[in-house]
Amino acid sequence: MLAAFFGDATSFSVSSELTPGVTRYYTSFSGAVDEVRDARVFGGIHFRSACVDGQNMGRRVAQYVLDNSLQRVHGIVE
Repeated sequence: MLAAFFGDATSFSVSSELTPGVTRYYTSFSGAVDEVRDARVFGGIHFRSACVDGQNMGRRVAQYVLDNSLQRVHGIVE
């Protein structure tokens, strides 16, 4: 959703109260998604196939929402 709105090549950073003083920097939304996917595999939380399947499902859900819910009303996005 964010990549569709802002463009994938959007730089941003993320910090957390759980890791004070740590800030992650990204040059794209897809780069952040790939890092999360890899972290879950490297952490032993999921098999890579489950992460890839979840990533693909997320893309399909986002596309469905873009196609069916976020529609212009009288030329204005609401």
